[in-house]
Amino acid sequence: MDFVSAGQLFGELGMFSGTGYPFSATALAAGEAIAFDCFQFNRFMYAKPGMTWTMLGSLSR
Repeated sequence: MDFVSAGQLFGELGMFSGTGYPFSATALAAGEAIAFDCFQFNRFMYAKPGMTWTMLGSLSR
């Protein structure tokens, strides 16, 4: 079990393997989440190269 704060990423490993994220998430308070498939993710990463570094930082934690 882990807690994710506003602005943090989760489930990103599934984007690289194409297998999805085999866990679930439950919000403890009202919020908003963004979900997209690996094809949308790849297009986004190519369009915003700076996000690659943000993603690598998240994965290294």
